[in-house]
Amino acid sequence: MIKNKPFFLPRAPSFIIIIILFFPLLSQYSSGSPACAADSAPAVLSDDILNSVETLKPFLENIYQQSLDRGIKNYYSYSFALIRECYTALDTGQHDKALLLSEYAEQLSPDLPAATAALAQSRWSRNKLFFHHLIGGQLTSFCKQLYELEPLARFIAAAMLSLAGALLLTLALFCLALLAKYLPRAYHDLKHIFPLSMPHAVSLGWALFVFCAPLLFNFSLCWVLCYWLLLMFSYQSKQEQKATICLILFLSLIPQFLAVTATMLAAPQSPLIKTLWTANYGSWQGRDADYLKSYSEAHPEDTASLFTLGLISKKEGDYKEAERYYQKVLERNPQHSLARVNLGNVYCAIKKPDQAIEQYQQVLALKPSSAAAHFNLSRAYLQKFMFTESEAEFMKAKHLDSSAVNYLLATYAENPNRLLIDEPLPRAEIWRKAFFSTSENRLLAQQLWDFTCRGIPFAYGWAAPGAFIICALLVLKNKRFAFAKRCMTCGKSFCGRCQRVSAQTQSCTQCTNILGKREGLDPALRERKMLTIKKYQDRQKTITTFFTFLFPGAGLMRKGYLVPGLLCTLLFTFFLFFTVMHGFVMTYSWDIMLPPAPGLSLIGLGFILLCGVAVMRAAHRLKELDMTAATPAAAAKKRSAPHHKTAIVKG
Repeated sequence: MIKNKPFFLPRAPSFIIIIILFFPLLSQYSSGSPACAADSAPAVLSDDILNSVETLKPFLENIYQQSLDRGIKNYYSYSFALIRECYTALDTGQHDKALLLSEYAEQLSPDLPAATAALAQSRWSRNKLFFHHLIGGQLTSFCKQLYELEPLARFIAAAMLSLAGALLLTLALFCLALLAKYLPRAYHDLKHIFPLSMPHAVSLGWALFVFCAPLLFNFSLCWVLCYWLLLMFSYQSKQEQKATICLILFLSLIPQFLAVTATMLAAPQSPLIKTLWTANYGSWQGRDADYLKSYSEAHPEDTASLFTLGLISKKEGDYKEAERYYQKVLERNPQHSLARVNLGNVYCAIKKPDQAIEQYQQVLALKPSSAAAHFNLSRAYLQKFMFTESEAEFMKAKHLDSSAVNYLLATYAENPNRLLIDEPLPRAEIWRKAFFSTSENRLLAQQLWDFTCRGIPFAYGWAAPGAFIICALLVLKNKRFAFAKRCMTCGKSFCGRCQRVSAQTQSCTQCTNILGKREGLDPALRERKMLTIKKYQDRQKTITTFFTFLFPGAGLMRKGYLVPGLLCTLLFTFFLFFTVMHGFVMTYSWDIMLPPAPGLSLIGLGFILLCGVAVMRAAHRLKELDMTAATPAAAAKKRSAPHHKTAIVKG
């Protein structure tokens, strides 16, 4: 019966490293403070209003009704001010006031992630046992970030950079493990190429020159690692060669990752993208309309700017201008269903139900699943007292999108901005404009490429890994390299040019003679050889321990478990880079609005630990299967050779 060692004890250093690294890094989620929020949110609430809940609630309700009358989807600036006051109230123990402020912050800006997080924090502060309020609110806040311009752009940019960094660091650790394993063999073969009369120091210098040649030509570490893997490709096992090819193939994706990162970093700073997003999904200002007018004059074929100008004009009550802009959009694109819906809304607002019905019916002919067209058509029928048709269209709209219909009914008032559903510009269309290649995006991608993969032009970055793989396969097919072997007993490098060995030989001649013959050998010579073997074993154990402490997963790669080791390293490095970049490199205005929630750090840490345990547990089970699969004859042979465990060291 095989007695296994405890699973967690040998891996305790990796878990300690994970805890030390990730616990402070995940503290970004608990870094929000009212003091920081005060710096970015305008002071729009006076002390007289904030004194009591009785005076605060009517004031906030009035602001909320005004924002609905103006057709504002998200009143960001005012919500930031309410969130600031909410955290101030939480610090002073005024939980009812904090809850009221956070509720109106979310009502004014339903899509704002910080408002949802503040509401969750306020509800949880009233009763600490109701932690589901906090967790659910934080998860909802995270999901809302995926629908906002700046948080989503930051999230994607951080993910792309983290993935590129994880690939490079995993490649570096994999290459380091192979260097420790195969570098002596490569140096042994290289010495046979040099003249025998060459001094050892000179041969060592030439070996260093061959090994570090890419550094002399100012290549980045990425290509240096690929060059080193190419030098050692012939020495690697089949599994290691497959892992090398896969890692280098993944490097061909790095140019795409960097291009997406450049686009995501530039999109929130683009005046056009930011103005389109603010006007359609936030609260616009006069300068936004002025910018769109100047842009549409310079780009008369751009329908997005004309559509947005029509939406702003309609919400401001300038129906004549709104009709003109929507007509321009339809002249350029007669199939623009959203423009027809909003044009019908303009006709409804100026009491022209027949023209409005015509527009809505054209939309439904193009897009029968438009809930906004059905609902607005129902309102147009009401203006003509066609109650049966109005009820039928209303039920169709509610069946298609009950949430939008219920929201409009809940906020109903005799105001054109609250009677009908105005269609905003789709988020996907704004993102398509963000991905349009510009000189700024290309320049930023080129700078990121030069920082990470310098030495090869950005335009050919995708083809460079393929060239490395072709060279590696040619080296492998040539079979003129990698003659040397490494003695599995003492670690000495040897080959057929300096010793008489067979293809199955795994030990040098000296180890074979000394360990194979038990009689007729000099005891002193045998003792010296056994001491050399012990030193080699101790050195291998030290190297393995170093890799174990160096990085999670590196120890598994060192021991030969490549798949679990690479996965563990890749996952850990991705989470590490993502946490650092998302929390410190790319910070935006509403990051400081996040509530203090140390529990989220523990949740994230637990998830990371769970992934690490799952990967390492899988490796542990593979090892158990390998040990169980050993035949009784092999086990008997192992017991009959007491020097076996001491002599054979893997790698």
